[in-house]
Amino acid sequence: MYRIDPARADLAREYKARPYGPHSAELQKVLLILRWGGVRGKSVILVTKPDREWRLGKMGPKRGTPMTEYGPTYSSAKDASWACFRARWLEATGQECPVE
Repeated sequence: MYRIDPARADLAREYKARPYGPHSAELQKVLLILRWGGVRGKSVILVTKPDREWRLGKMGPKRGTPMTEYGPTYSSAKDASWACFRARWLEATGQECPVE
């Protein structure tokens, strides 16, 4: 099974530059893990005001339990997407994303 190398700052920089793609094959592998591996407790993007405001949230521990909001408010979907990528990187690797 593919594992994320937490030292691969190049992949984080690639995502930050183009969060909506196109993505390299290596980044696509990372995104599959970040998006689909272990759903419960995963960070997600919540729309708090349509097309104007986003926050991060955490999925509940089991299906049907409410999500919890956390962190700052973002005024662009791109910024929220980057924050979510960094949160999921930490969740998947146990280490902070190497790119701010």
